[in-house]
Amino acid sequence: RLTLRGEIGGPWAWFGFLAGRWSHIETYAGSVLEAEQPLGMEGGFGVQPGLGLLYDTREPELTPDRGVLVELAVRGMPKLPGAEANWIAAFASVRSFWTLAPGAVLGSRITGEAMFGEVPFYDLNTWGGLIPTMGFGGSDTLRGVNFGRWRDVNKAVWNNELRVDVFSHRVLKREIRWQLVPFFDLGMVWGTEPVGEFPVHPGVGLGIHPIVEGTFVGRFDFALGTETVREPDGTVTAETNFGVYVVFEHMF
Repeated sequence: RLTLRGEIGGPWAWFGFLAGRWSHIETYAGSVLEAEQPLGMEGGFGVQPGLGLLYDTREPELTPDRGVLVELAVRGMPKLPGAEANWIAAFASVRSFWTLAPGAVLGSRITGEAMFGEVPFYDLNTWGGLIPTMGFGGSDTLRGVNFGRWRDVNKAVWNNELRVDVFSHRVLKREIRWQLVPFFDLGMVWGTEPVGEFPVHPGVGLGIHPIVEGTFVGRFDFALGTETVREPDGTVTAETNFGVYVVFEHMF
């Protein structure tokens, strides 16, 4: 993936990218993938161009305590010989940050994308925007929900975090600031398949985030979510799912 970014003036900037991918699909006997044979089973080579616009007033950029980041973008994958993909997608994201008290910041992100055309099943699990993101569920989109458990042509998530400074200290003359981060996530996919009896998928939890010199952020997030299960008698129930995520950088 090759990404270019240029300043327009003030908080405005543009970006563009070009990504290439080769896909090869293998199934095992008795799998749902083998039985359903969704679009994309032939795999092949794909080229994905994209273009977007940014409005960024975050301060500071990596660990913001105020401001917004707005992203608008389009991307697509034209049909190439030997590949089934032929789609275009519109992406939008708004991140907002407010200082509630000294050492307490409320952050919120709303992200959505709509895809049109012939979309292979594995592309349904990707997002547009400046930084490529994978999955509906998991550490980057919906904590407490299994990565890629649900997918469809339309998807949206709403993430909320309260980042509270607990204490700070120095190691080798570098300041390390520790935050407790209670969070609440919601997400939904819809479009070609029925949304089912539990269309909105929630996740809640608590994170421990060390921040080194304001430039490096670690994340230890512990989350509870729901998993829908179809019982032998055909009824659908919701069960609790637990997730632990150890990653770098703030979720948003």
